[in-house]
Amino acid sequence: MENSTQQNKKYYNEITIAKGIGILLVVLGHALKQTGVSNVPGNALISIIYSFHMPLFAFLSGLFIKPLTNWRLIKKTLERLCLPLIVIGGTYTLWRGRSLVDFALNDFKYGFWYLLFLFRA
Repeated sequence: MENSTQQNKKYYNEITIAKGIGILLVVLGHALKQTGVSNVPGNALISIIYSFHMPLFAFLSGLFIKPLTNWRLIKKTLERLCLPLIVIGGTYTLWRGRSLVDFALNDFKYGFWYLLFLFRA
């Protein structure tokens, strides 16, 4: 039993490290894109990162999805994911001089779309 527990911890640590690398690649890809890199190595690096960084993050996030089977869990998930989407995304939208209707209708939610993506029903 002890050996199985140690293997599970190692497995979870490896997944956590992979998720961290995925997050760093998301940040690096967005940062490179914002700098307007126009040289060939920079463009190639952006293309490579963008070819797998979000699928990797989505896959690793989906490994531990639990079915939302009761209202308590649904409420907790709404508070954890959708409340930040509305508060932070709405504040950012207003700060950018846009309307909340624009935020609601914008497919990408000004960069906060992944919170809806992580909400699974």
